[in-house]
Amino acid sequence: MAQGMSPQVSAYQNRVGVAEAERTAAWMSVLPSLTFSYYRQTVGDNPDLYGVKFGISLPIWFLLDNRGHVQEASAGVAIASEALRSTQSAVALEVATAFAAYANSKRQVELQQLELLPQAEEIFRVASVSYQAGEVGYVEFLQALQTLNSARNASLDALLDYNAAVLRLEKTVGSSL
Repeated sequence: MAQGMSPQVSAYQNRVGVAEAERTAAWMSVLPSLTFSYYRQTVGDNPDLYGVKFGISLPIWFLLDNRGHVQEASAGVAIASEALRSTQSAVALEVATAFAAYANSKRQVELQQLELLPQAEEIFRVASVSYQAGEVGYVEFLQALQTLNSARNASLDALLDYNAAVLRLEKTVGSSL
């Protein structure tokens, strides 16, 4: 999907097409050219004279000049094809990197919201009940509250990183996911 949506890939595909057309034109200059003409002529009072003309043109010096044009055009096709391949590889790498970041941030969100945040909430709940019962001091209660706040902040940061990774992946692919 990213290969089809990438403007760089499209541009290099067009360059390959232009280079192949130039190579075809260079080869056509090596080949003989054929001409054919049909005409009607009036001589005196006779308007019904018709004629046909055939011609063939052979490039005599094609080995010296035109061969170089063909080789130059073939090299242009090779260069454009390699640039296209390189661009396609770069796009594929960018997609793979963006997807890896997405998968990692998704795992982080799941870890924070399914494991660490519930544990911090349970620690705070136990500390709150224990503080009200007089079993722990105010410092322990504040530490539990700080642990809960840190877990909530980490969960929000993981969610922010996840959304940023989704946006990067969508930008790389060129479409909404």
